[in-house]
Amino acid sequence: MDHAAAAQSAWQDGMNNAIDEAYDAWKQADAAARVLERQVSDAWRRHDLSSAAPPSRDLLRELAWLRHVAGEKLAHTIELLHDAGLIQPSTSSTLLAEARQHFG
Repeated sequence: MDHAAAAQSAWQDGMNNAIDEAYDAWKQADAAARVLERQVSDAWRRHDLSSAAPPSRDLLRELAWLRHVAGEKLAHTIELLHDAGLIQPSTSSTLLAEARQHFG
């Protein structure tokens, strides 16, 4: 393998690692947000069925923040996929579909 090919291979390996790490970070943030979404949903359900308190403002704020963080992490992952030439997004809806296709 010549120097240029070795450099390209090293760049691809580094890019793949960065993409995998970004994807894993998004999945973790998304999972954390989903846990809180279930808690909020359960709290609203209890509130609707009885005189239980609705979800707290703090819980709703935390959920909104986690959703925001997950969205930023997904956007970063998609940006890396695009930069690596693995996807060529044209719209926001195709971005997510192409990212899911890449990660299976």
